[in-house]
This record gives sequence, structure tokens and C-alpha cells, in this order.
Amino acid sequence: MVFSGIVEDQGEVVGVRPMVEGKPDDGIIVDIRSKVACSDAYIGCSIAVEGVCLTATEINADVFTVGISPETLIKTNLKDLSKGSKVRDAPVLYRLWGPPVNVERALAADARNSGHVVQGHIDGTGVIEKMWRDGESIRVRIRAFPEVLPAYIVPKGFIAIDGVSLTVCEVNPKTCTFTIMLVPHTQAVITLPHKTVGDRVNLEVDCLAKYVAAARTGSPTCGMPLLVGTAFVSALVGGMVGGALTVAKKEVRISLAVVFVVKLAYGKASLTLDSLDSGKRPSGTPVRTGEPMASAGERLTGHTLVGTANADVVDVLRLN
Repeated sequence: MVFSGIVEDQGEVVGVRPMVEGKPDDGIIVDIRSKVACSDAYIGCSIAVEGVCLTATEINADVFTVGISPETLIKTNLKDLSKGSKVRDAPVLYRLWGPPVNVERALAADARNSGHVVQGHIDGTGVIEKMWRDGESIRVRIRAFPEVLPAYIVPKGFIAIDGVSLTVCEVNPKTCTFTIMLVPHTQAVITLPHKTVGDRVNLEVDCLAKYVAAARTGSPTCGMPLLVGTAFVSALVGGMVGGALTVAKKEVRISLAVVFVVKLAYGKASLTLDSLDSGKRPSGTPVRTGEPMASAGERLTGHTLVGTANADVVDVLRLN
């Protein structure tokens, strides 16, 4: 799946209960009211809540239900959802009286990405150190955890905070802090202004930075063929990498970032593809920039992949 970091709705948490009675640390079940998210949701679809990619397990009118595992509770701020809750109706059923949560559906295949590539996989949490007014805007300084995170955060680069695509203003590696700015419109549509100094926020650094870092440090995956497809990749290759693609009559799934990362990590503009099945179109046939991947309105959900092509797709990408 892929998200854009452009929040679609501020959902209301209407229920929080443990998966196992009396053991909230073993996972929780959360009910969230959001007409936007439920408008085309289905059981098994991916929905980002405070930047965390979660799977809808139940949908009732304008309320969807998600399960949150112990690992997610440890790595994110979603455990804070139960703080301040009041018992209602039953010992295992709670009602949250607190701030709303950012909600975003998986990005549609034909939608513009007005933010950046957000996977919904949280790298760590940060703590708000300071919030102050700067004209009509709000500046926020955040201390990042773990301390390795600032290595992937650069001035004027992307970062997702509680699922919101934001631009980094300043970075201080010595203190592991960075600042961002919220313009008035953003303040009105996200949850961060509801928070205060000392609150935790979910952080996801730009996935391209992580791929490049892995490539430069000799990650084993960087020496393997990369599976890619046509969707956004055709535009990325045509506009950023400048490589030629070979197509194959075979359907494979794609990862949005890998093509651009190859260019960044290795500095090579020329790419070739080995076709496993030349079939309908011979090897060497370029993919047209902007060639569609999926039907209009189809949302790109499922695992950590961007989606699946409809027809002819790129097969195996190798470096020259």
C-alpha cells in the first residue's frame, strides 16, 4: 500500500478494548468513526491512523475497527489512545474522551500525490520539545527516537509526523532534534495542534533515504534483481532516472521507490531489463511515461507493495 501524507479526515475514537480481557499490552481493538474512510472501505483494506498502516477488520456504517498488535503498541504512540479513557457499559469496553486521530485511505492509482510516499511503517516516536507561534504559522521542535533517525532527516526534506507529510525546516544532529512549520490550513485539518509539549508523535522518515542508506552500506537486497511494474514507475524512470525499460507479458507487483533509488545509490542513468517472457512485446520496448497501472479509483492496498499492473509490466530490473 502507499499513502500520500495528506490527511483526509480527523477520525473519532469511539471504542478501545483489549484483545485479551485484562491484558491490554497483548494488543487492543480500536473503533474509529470516519465517514470518509468508511465511504469505500472493505474488510482487509489498509487505513492509516496517526500514520500507522492498519487493517480494517470490521465496518459498521461510519465506524471501522482495527486491531493493534503488541509490536505496534511498542513502536508507536497508539498505546496512548487508552489514556484518560472512561469505562462504559462493560469492563472491557472503553470510550475515549480525547483528541481526534488522523485518518487517510490508501492512495488511489489515478490520484495525484500532493505529499510524498508514505508507507505507514513507523520508524520510531519523537517527543514534542517546543511549540511556538511564528506569525499565523506554528513551529514545532521534535526530539527524535531512536537517535539514528536524524541521520535520515534533512532540511527541506520530507518527513511524516502522525501520518502528515511535512517539510523539515531545521535539523540539529547534536540534540537529535528537528523543526517543522504548520501553516493555518494544515493546523485546521490535522491532530498535531491538539498536542502539547511532552506528547509523543509517530515518525516515518522518507523511505528513499532508507533505501539509499541500505544500498550504500551494502545491504544484501541491493545485489538482487528488483521487481518493478509500470504505474508510477514509468513516470519516475522517464522523469528522474532516464532509463529504458523492457516489458514482459507477465504480471508482477511493484515497489514504488526502488527505481529512483538505483539512480541515487549508484549514479547510473542507464538501466536495462531482462525479460522473462518477451511474449506480446519484444525486449527493449520502452514503457510510455504515464502508462496507467490500474483502473480509475482503484486504491493501492496490500503488503508493502505499491500495486499490481493490469497488463504488460516490467519484469526484472538489473544494473548495467
